[in-house]
Amino acid sequence: MTVPAVIHGAVGAEIELRLPESGEVRLRVYDALGRQRAELIRRACSRGRTIVRWSPTESSGERLASGLYFLKLETSAGDQTHRVVLLR
Repeated sequence: MTVPAVIHGAVGAEIELRLPESGEVRLRVYDALGRQRAELIRRACSRGRTIVRWSPTESSGERLASGLYFLKLETSAGDQTHRVVLLR
């Protein structure tokens, strides 16, 4: 997973996933307290490259505040977590 270290809220971000095999994929956003704030993707994806576009909002559609967030990718090949800073 390729994620920018800093995401500017007005611009958003493209998150690149490189999947070693096809299967169910989940990409979720957590705040610094461990609360899930959004689910960016939950579907079957093909092996290879997948781009996920994120304009930093919660699942409810409200804008996320500036701060530290964690993106957690879950696949059949394993899990990855990346830290990002959101600036408004």
